[in-house]
Order: sequence, then structure tokens, then C-alpha cells
Amino acid sequence: MQETKVIKWLTRGGMIGAVASSICCIGPLILGAIGLGGASSLLFLEEYREIILVIVTLLVSLGWIMNYRLEKKECSEGSICADLKQRKVRRVSLSIATVFTILLMSSPIILSSVSQAENKKITAEGKVMTLYIEGMTCGGCELGVREALKRAGLKDSAILSVDHSKPNPKKSIGQAIIKISNDFTCKVVKEIKESPGYLAYWSFENKKPCGEEK
Repeated sequence: MQETKVIKWLTRGGMIGAVASSICCIGPLILGAIGLGGASSLLFLEEYREIILVIVTLLVSLGWIMNYRLEKKECSEGSICADLKQRKVRRVSLSIATVFTILLMSSPIILSSVSQAENKKITAEGKVMTLYIEGMTCGGCELGVREALKRAGLKDSAILSVDHSKPNPKKSIGQAIIKISNDFTCKVVKEIKESPGYLAYWSFENKKPCGEEK
């Protein structure tokens, strides 16, 4: 049936849109976890996120509406609704797509909660420094930066907090508060530049603290 094909395309479109709406958050996490850069190239999607979310919601809603109308049409053709198996398949497919879409759309909130749960209470022990990081937009970025810090040699206990909402979220500038020795300062900056691919520095006056950034 033509209606069935339309429902399938609406469902697929909704899922693709959901991926696009969350890639700016999930992308940095995935790239950071496997040690690849390029997360900053996904930043442009952030400004279109709200528009994409509206489109996704419309596509998924239209899919359910068309499925409801199709079921009414099928049942009106006889006393027993035609092809119950096909109806069940459509409903299951729509349900899976809807749950998948909601999870992806909610990923920034979910990942932010996970990241904030990892943050530790700052103590006076050791040398505590704040590292500023350009390119952070959500919890996925926080988790990606956290993995990069570990690859640079920092222990989990030395990463006190990673926060994309400070100090300047409007410019996508986040920060990491860490306990660190002088031997690791440049290693951390280089690792964050390589993966997930952000610009990192210790002060706004010097954004090339290690001399290798171009």
C-alpha cells in the first residue's frame, strides 16, 4: 500500500533527524572515546538543533496519525480487520522508532547528568588548575574531554570537574578543573586538541600555551 510506504519514510526521516539533532552531543563522546579529533566540526549543527527537533516531532507524529487512519480504513473494509500481522509490524516499528527518537533527542540531558555525576568535590590538596576548552556544547563533550584527560595521563581522581556550561556557554567555552603537575600541562593541551579536537588553554590571555597550536 502507498500509505504503508509513506509511514515507513516518515519513520525513517524521524530517526535520521533525531540522529542529526544529537550528533553534536554524541559525536564528541564517540570521537573522544576512540581517540579521534574533529568534534569541533560538528558545532554548526548546534544552532539548528531546535529546528531539527521540531521537524523530527512532526515526522514521527505524522507517522502515527497516518497509521491510525490506515488502520481505520483497513477495518472498514470488512468485519475482520485486514492483515493483523502487518498492522502489528507497523505498530512495533513505529514504537521502536519513537523510543529511539526520544532517547536521541534527550541525549544532551542524559549525558549531562552522567557527566555531572562524575564531577568531584574540589579540595585544597594538590595543585588545582582550570583548563579552558573551546568547542564544548553539552554533556557528550564533557565525557569526551574527560576521556582525553585520562589518555593524557591524569588519574580519574585528578579530574575534579568538567563543565560545558562554564565559563562562557554562548561561545561554546567550557572548562575542566583538574589536579595537575607542570609535567602534564602541555600533554593535556595537546591531547584535547588531537581528541576530541578542541582548543585548550590555561588563560584567556594565552591561547597557545604550548606553542604548537596554529
